[in-house]
Amino acid sequence: MTILQRVFAISAVVIICGLLPYCVLCEEVNPPAFPAAIRNELSQTAGFEADDLVLDAALGRLSSAVEPLPFQLVLNQNPLSAPDVVYQLANTIAGTSDEIDTCFLNLSILIDRRIGIDPYVWPEKTPEISEFMEAYEGLFQIQNLVLSDSERQKARSAFESMPDWLKVFLHAFLKRIAEFDPWMQLGRDSIAEIMSLDAIEAAQRESGAEPATIRALQRIIQESDLVSIFYASGAMLRFFDAFRKECKISDVSEGITPLLLSTPYGDVIVSGGKDDVHDYEQSPLLILDCGGDDTYQGAYARADSASAYSFVIDMGGADVYQSLSPDAQAVSSLCGCSALFDLGDEDDRYTGSRKCFGYAFAGVSLLYDANGKSAYEVEAQGLGSGEMGIAMIADGGGEDRYRCVSLGMGYGGLGGAGFLFDASGNDYYIASATPVIHPSTQLPEQNMSACLGAGSGRLGDGSDGHLFPGGLGILIDPMGNDSYEASVLGMGAGYGHGIGILADLLGNDHYRASWYVLGAAAHKASGLFVDASGDDEYEVTHYMACGAATDLSLGVFWERDGSDAYHAKNASMGYGLFNGAGIFADSRGDDHYILEDGLGLGRVRYEQMKSLRVFWPTIGIFSDMGGDDSYSVEYAMNDSSWPDRVSEQSTIEDDQRPKLIQIGYDVNNEAKDGM
Repeated sequence: MTILQRVFAISAVVIICGLLPYCVLCEEVNPPAFPAAIRNELSQTAGFEADDLVLDAALGRLSSAVEPLPFQLVLNQNPLSAPDVVYQLANTIAGTSDEIDTCFLNLSILIDRRIGIDPYVWPEKTPEISEFMEAYEGLFQIQNLVLSDSERQKARSAFESMPDWLKVFLHAFLKRIAEFDPWMQLGRDSIAEIMSLDAIEAAQRESGAEPATIRALQRIIQESDLVSIFYASGAMLRFFDAFRKECKISDVSEGITPLLLSTPYGDVIVSGGKDDVHDYEQSPLLILDCGGDDTYQGAYARADSASAYSFVIDMGGADVYQSLSPDAQAVSSLCGCSALFDLGDEDDRYTGSRKCFGYAFAGVSLLYDANGKSAYEVEAQGLGSGEMGIAMIADGGGEDRYRCVSLGMGYGGLGGAGFLFDASGNDYYIASATPVIHPSTQLPEQNMSACLGAGSGRLGDGSDGHLFPGGLGILIDPMGNDSYEASVLGMGAGYGHGIGILADLLGNDHYRASWYVLGAAAHKASGLFVDASGDDEYEVTHYMACGAATDLSLGVFWERDGSDAYHAKNASMGYGLFNGAGIFADSRGDDHYILEDGLGLGRVRYEQMKSLRVFWPTIGIFSDMGGDDSYSVEYAMNDSSWPDRVSEQSTIEDDQRPKLIQIGYDVNNEAKDGM
């Protein structure tokens, strides 16, 4: 192993250990690791060593001006370690799922904009009226404004009518805004120096982008102070997480007198336990609803050019959240921080158009639903969709339904992160293939999903040269018998420098998808999929799935346990195409494989190219490490191997041959190599 490889091996440990705190969800006496026997088989059967599998970062830079995320470099430097890295990452996040602020900090690490926030200790002392007024007037002073006598008296009267818990909360909230707003404004000003926030909003409404806009967005990624926005946002999320754990919902609605306080950052609205309709033209700074079956529409939990913050806390009730207009954008953030906390156990509904319910552009947005059978449905760019920013959706439990046509449910773009976490329940995740709203290039009769753990960037190396880094999309479901549907690009898929991850840790699950899915990647990207246990079914109607990659990319698929059924058309289950590395492993169980056209199960395809790409390997590895298995193709059999067959399908002369690594094997090896 070279010095560089040792450095990246150490980096993998540093990145995972840097996620705080570490916790393993699934305790097993002898948990199966990613098959170490793969390395032995590659060496003994095909004559390949570990160094042959390195996807060299320096060579990758020759084909792209985009600097990969450190996390992606770690994956590429040791592809056979990538499944374990993803599995441990999923367990780390699942183990800290009740720490929303910690999940946010972990995402900031993974997209290389790491921040840290000091612990927040909830105040025990009820503030005096003088302390409350000092905090309230402080917001006006920051903006160089003077509080009027009438507003001052209104605030004093409101304070006198509050129960003690509300006095503590609002006082602490106002102080938190004042403390961290200077950081927020630093970040927003750095972006405005490149492109005004109003201009960004206008550009997002356009179907295309002018050259000047493309260059401005590129500069925002490269030059702006996004970490200051993340720092201020992380401080607010840590504050709200502390309140979520401190408050006693059963006592909240008692003695509440509805109130409205005006601030330079928007209104503060507190309502009691009635069934309210919240409908505002301008998104309030804070809505605190103490109960009842409420309806939200209009502007709420939206941070935009007018206001950097907007938050909603709903303490209980079967609530309806709507964002039906494309301009409403509830629970979204443009260069700011927004969050919605629904803390009740009742069944809630979220229905929206675009850029809502967990969408962030160069900002931070969070949707948290504590429990209940929730239904989430948006058209695009929602349910954990981050572009340059961090967007999160977390559901604490219940049998939930998620539906998004495109760019959501754990989608990261342009160096941002999108994250979807559902703690438990038998859930449904649907990235609708039809009706066609956002047609895909590969299958115009179906939508481009880019959902369910997907990341992408902007490929400009074949046109104007303005490349944008890919984002990180993650979906983690720790338990339940779940169903997943997607069209093109999803379920742990990367495209154009992006990283996509899907990890399902427990349950008998069903997956149905079309193209670039289930641990697949294209164009300098990474797609990673892990299903830890259960008897699962995989249906792939087209190509490039279950550990498949093309064009300097890495696609990894790992089934750790269970008797599983696989059905794909072609180019799947350990398939590498044109300098891609596709790796498939199934560790345990009696499995059944159907591959209609026979191209996969540890195969590669490469055509002669007169370029430096000849030095980058093309890899196709298939490994089934246990059980009584069956195959639809003649060359694959239980307890056998089908090593290097490159000579059967390559016309490349020996002295010009790149590294072509293809091997498939089925070995009943459950008791070996840490299995």
